[in-house]
Formats: sequence, C-alpha cells, structure tokens
Amino acid sequence: MQIYDQYLENKNLDQLVLNVLKLDDSTKNEALNFLEKKLKKVEFMKLKVKLQSKDHIDSLNLEKKEVNSVVNTQKIEKLQLDLINPNQPRKEFKDEEMLLLANSIYKNGLINPILVYKNEDNDYVLVAGQLRLASYKYLNEKYPGENFNEIEIKISPIENPSESFLLLLAIEENTHRN
Repeated sequence: MQIYDQYLENKNLDQLVLNVLKLDDSTKNEALNFLEKKLKKVEFMKLKVKLQSKDHIDSLNLEKKEVNSVVNTQKIEKLQLDLINPNQPRKEFKDEEMLLLANSIYKNGLINPILVYKNEDNDYVLVAGQLRLASYKYLNEKYPGENFNEIEIKISPIENPSESFLLLLAIEENTHRN
C-alpha cells in the first residue's frame, strides 16, 4: 500500500494518520487491516488511538505536545501506595515478572517513577507503571520497615484526560521508558 510505503520512508505516524483519515470507509478498513499486519504493535495502537480521537486533525499537534510534556515532566514526588488507584487496562501479569522487578528495585531502587493523574475526586489514578506499583506493594509487604510504603510518581498536569489520551500517554510512557 502506498501510504505504508510513505510511512516507511519518513516514519511520521502523524502523517500516516492524516493519510488514513483521507480514505473512504471501505478503503480505510482495508488499509487498517494491512497496517495491523505491517506495523509494530505499539505503532498500530498509537495509530488507532489517534484515529479514534475526536477532532484529531485540529488537535494533532497540541495532543502530541501535551503527551510529550507529561512524559518528559521533571517534577517527581513521592506518594503513599494506598493513595493510588491502580485502574489500568492491564489487570494481570506473571508473578515472575513482578518478582524480578521487585528484586531489581530492592537492589537498585526505582529507576523510572510511575505516571498518575488526579481525577475530579482528587484521587490519584495510575496511567503507567502497573508492574512497578505491584512490585512496590510486594516489597512493602515483605519488608514493612524499609520505606517501600511510598513510590516515586510523576503527576500529569492534564485535568480530566480522555480515555484515548490516557491510552496514548501510557503507550508513549512505556515506549519512552524502553
């Protein structure tokens, strides 16, 4: 497909989104099926989120800047584990993954803080870092006197973010971290 070839040349996901948006519905579905097979899973998820967001063309540059500003924010705080709502799409993970990360955190400390936002009830809601949070909870139970009752966080400055923005933010944070 021509739009995929153009994407391969410049690796510009925003331009790919704009090109897909210009297609009629049947061609768009065909293109999405093709792209799902060709793109990396993270790239395809970003593409779908961007395509589903309202008024995408007008908000494209603003949304990208907002995501980057949140992911790259330098303000890191500490927060008690029980104040974080772990509401995330990823509900399950292997215990061995969590234990490996917990062991690394115990030996080396937390390398990357988790990402949260404050909702309208002033609760902290997890955006990215479910495994890091679970590892900290495990360490807090296993070593109650060793300061694992608080975790380093970055707080998103965006108030009441949309679901698509949160998904994009989580993907971007994980990509940025890796």
